[in-house]
Amino acid sequence: LFVGRLVYYKGLNYLIEAMKNVDNSALTIVGKGPLEQEVTERIEKSGLSGRVEIKNGLNDSELSEEFCKCDVFVLPSVEKSEAFGIVQIEAMIYGKPVINTNLKSGVPYVGINGKTGITVEPRNAAELSNAMNRLALNRDERIRMGNFARKYALEHYSEDKMLKNILKIYKS
Repeated sequence: LFVGRLVYYKGLNYLIEAMKNVDNSALTIVGKGPLEQEVTERIEKSGLSGRVEIKNGLNDSELSEEFCKCDVFVLPSVEKSEAFGIVQIEAMIYGKPVINTNLKSGVPYVGINGKTGITVEPRNAAELSNAMNRLALNRDERIRMGNFARKYALEHYSEDKMLKNILKIYKS
């Protein structure tokens, strides 16, 4: 099971295209946005209605449940405006490996290729499906990356760590 988040970004087109070539997996897209109807139509036209669902209007508890249920988190960003991808850190805290894209932004900085997940080139559905299949088929790698992702996120992005780093900047 893969979870992509936020229906409004353009990268979902590539994620849906990639899902056509990912076997024995389901995709849950969590979020709401102005492109929701377009994304729903794309899912139907791709013949993925039985394997891809959109869940919106989730409260914090329901969102937490989705993070717990998924095996992998996918952030298929294509725009530089996705500057950091805080949602990656959320997924990592839950011990989930992250598939992200190699944007010239903080997105690949947060998710470390080969350690916390897999980084693919933006707008490349084939690379995305390869990464999804790799993690879907390799439970041990998925668990290893997820465990490292959690440890890394807690060490580098905890509230305490972030506040200490900000204080250090102010002091300098």
